[in-house]
Amino acid sequence: MSNDLSFKDKHVLFVVTHHVRPAVVLSVNNLLEIVKANPETILVIIDSASKDGIRDYIKSIRQERVIIEYKDYNIGKPHGVNQFIAKNITGSNLPRTLWSLDPDVLFDPPSFDYLLEAVLNLEQI
Repeated sequence: MSNDLSFKDKHVLFVVTHHVRPAVVLSVNNLLEIVKANPETILVIIDSASKDGIRDYIKSIRQERVIIEYKDYNIGKPHGVNQFIAKNITGSNLPRTLWSLDPDVLFDPPSFDYLLEAVLNLEQI
């Protein structure tokens, strides 16, 4: 749960949380299972001044390849993800893919694997 992870050639999933705890818990638990099953995957959770107990839930997460950043204000998804990338990712540690997900997205494991395979097999421009 630290920023000491190498992003190089990994699949980095971003989720920014703010409100609607039941949806966030369901979505993040789903993403944690995907990260656990895919060793080349990292989950970045950006807590955007969450309300209704979300921050307490996020603080309870103890899993490898999970990075959590806490913001004291509602940073919003685009700004939060872009700020994290600017601060932590450089030309020497570029991930293979970046995924910016809403905090209510659910994947069943085969769907995530199929989507990842499709992304990896896109024709290069």
